[in-house]
Amino acid sequence: MVHDLHISFARLGKEECSTCHLLGGAEKGDHLKEARRRRKSYEKDAERATRLVYTADLQKVSMLPRMEMFKEAAFCRRLVALNHSFVPAGGSAPTKPVVANIWHEAIAGRTASEMATSMLAFLTNDALPEADKITIWLDNCSYQNKNYLLFQAMQAAVENGDVPFNEVEFRYFVVGHSFMAAESYHSRIEAEFKKMEVVLNFRDFSAACRSADKNCVTNSLRYDQFLAFPDDRSSSLIGKSSTTISQICAAKFSRGSPQIMIKDTWRRLWKAF
Repeated sequence: MVHDLHISFARLGKEECSTCHLLGGAEKGDHLKEARRRRKSYEKDAERATRLVYTADLQKVSMLPRMEMFKEAAFCRRLVALNHSFVPAGGSAPTKPVVANIWHEAIAGRTASEMATSMLAFLTNDALPEADKITIWLDNCSYQNKNYLLFQAMQAAVENGDVPFNEVEFRYFVVGHSFMAAESYHSRIEAEFKKMEVVLNFRDFSAACRSADKNCVTNSLRYDQFLAFPDDRSSSLIGKSSTTISQICAAKFSRGSPQIMIKDTWRRLWKAF
């Protein structure tokens, strides 16, 4: 039927930056220069063993059960399983474990509030080493990584001492150029799925996430752990900056500082948001 109706499915895995295709001349040159600048900063962060630097990304949704070899599976109702991964930029180690926050759609979804909950669950995970500051590299997905709700929740958590760090910094890749350590971990999970052949339930999904890295800590989030954060854009934490959310390339949340600090250009100094 699919063939008769001329329906086809895109094969992901070799995506290219759409912005690079749309821009031309000097604009494209500036875009690539900025992408290389941030990539170089990311690589320098990854090389600094003494600093606590992580990458974070939401794995593409997994539909359970995964057992395509059986015809019955085609008519089976599926459960959406989610994995919000936090992977050290320089590779995992016993002192810098991979942390996989996992849940499924019967527990929660993936709204901005739920993603903020997962971020805070990572920052308060006992497996993380002690440090004064943590840096997290992210892509530009708005509901996951770059929104008013997340920024307010992070600043409030740091200021109130709800997380063990005195400073949390978010750094963002240029759109379309965000390959990071978390994506390599997701590829290894897909390899584990293929080894297992049948991923029957959420327990199997958790096992695959854990087996994909020898230093992985899986954290199965419960329904009562998810918080409903207000999205109050008039909050005192948000100033009257002319910078829009989409322009932000880095954000910093510090204990003892009532304001969120941002950069809208990589080489510029921090300013209040």
